[in-house]
Amino acid sequence: RWVEWYAASIWRASGCPTGRITADAVPALAEAIAAHEVDPQVAYHRTSSRQILLLDRRLEKISAAAFWTTMIASAGTIAALVWTPVLVDRWGHWLTLISAGLPTIGAAVFGIRFQGDFGGSALRSDATAASLGRLAEELRADGISLMRAADLGEQAARAMLADLAEWRLVNQQHDLSITS
Repeated sequence: RWVEWYAASIWRASGCPTGRITADAVPALAEAIAAHEVDPQVAYHRTSSRQILLLDRRLEKISAAAFWTTMIASAGTIAALVWTPVLVDRWGHWLTLISAGLPTIGAAVFGIRFQGDFGGSALRSDATAASLGRLAEELRADGISLMRAADLGEQAARAMLADLAEWRLVNQQHDLSITS
């Protein structure tokens, strides 16, 4: 995996840090971790969740509009067949296009929505943002110790890695191959 190799090479190149962390420097260190590592992830996940939910709702509206338009066109066609069959003869090609094309488009949009699992992605982003938000609040607590700050930093890293692993697993399961 190139990501692990790249990270390991950066760690090797940076060398071992030297110095001491005093008790009065810990709150500033914890604030830096919260501000520069955790807060951007919280903001990303909140924004991502909003955008994904918006996309999910739009896809739902498009597929519903295609369905209801097809229903109305079909009901109109049946009514026209009963009362004015001349209109059906004149507009038959368009009515066929609507009654066959819109359900196809609606089914395709619904398939994209289902395959993309946008609702699930939004829920996962919300959960990750909430978890990381709580950790950022704890990192900003008064009188935080170095051990607690280190533990919270590790918890944040685990939460981010767990989210990444879940995203990777979900996206690996999407088989987009076309078999004959």
